[in-house]
Amino acid sequence: MYRNLVKVFAVMTLAGSLACAWAATPAIGVVSAGGSFQVDGARVSGNATLFEGTVIETDRAPSELQWLHGGRMILGSDSRGKVCRDRLLLERGQAQIAGSTTYPIEAASLRVLAAQPDSTALVALDGPRQIHVSALAGPVRVINSDGILVANIPPGRTLAMETQVAGAAAPFTLTGTVLQRDGHYLLTDETTGVTVELQGEDLAPALGMRVRVTGTLDTLTQPVAGVSEVVKVLTLKILGKSTLAGAAAGGAAKGATAAAGATTAGGVASAATVAGISAAVAVPAAAGLAITQEDKTPISR
Repeated sequence: MYRNLVKVFAVMTLAGSLACAWAATPAIGVVSAGGSFQVDGARVSGNATLFEGTVIETDRAPSELQWLHGGRMILGSDSRGKVCRDRLLLERGQAQIAGSTTYPIEAASLRVLAAQPDSTALVALDGPRQIHVSALAGPVRVINSDGILVANIPPGRTLAMETQVAGAAAPFTLTGTVLQRDGHYLLTDETTGVTVELQGEDLAPALGMRVRVTGTLDTLTQPVAGVSEVVKVLTLKILGKSTLAGAAAGGAAKGATAAAGATTAGGVASAATVAGISAAVAVPAAAGLAITQEDKTPISR
């Protein structure tokens, strides 16, 4: 009987071990810091393994997150984020992408990702619907929850963005110079840097002019190559002649765009709303937000 009990116990132990093995979640990365931080509510010093859904909370020292497949980010001091297999969900504070075009930061339903391998972007959460995105090095792209490109941020610029209650179907406003390419009318918004194709009646008089357009997204029409979206023009106001080189000739040269990130006095551009996102540019990148190489606490390797 004793021998049978041993057999039963051995079988139960083996079954339990297999259940744990089957239920185990594979590691997706590591996190390290020069000080202490919390992982799923537990205090940790030095480093820890990252799993799908791991929640990281930092104190005074930032933490470095390294995905096994190459993504790297820095979670700023006094910040909180949830780690996913393909992104970081920023829940409080700020985080920085360090040279990865694959792993974005998601905050306030917006995804921020580096446009080039050498791009560095800082994302600061300022409330449940507002973020500040700084392109510290190289261009940065921002995409909304519908997969629509809502901002192209050039190096050295910061864009304050707020998601709106209205959906993508609500009218929005763009300001920029009307150019033409292959018979299509194009406009690059001065605030967001996003280029759209304009569709409407009698757009020819606006060619080469700086205009303010109110319109809606046309999701059923395929835009011309190299353009993000098609916009149905509801109203168009000519603001004056454009100062862009080649604008008077219609900007026919391939790649001609408006001055992305152009600003008014004080370094802040007029607000624009694109696909449910309100945005305003500040120049240069907001001081005090960036986790720079000089001011961040050294991170252990």
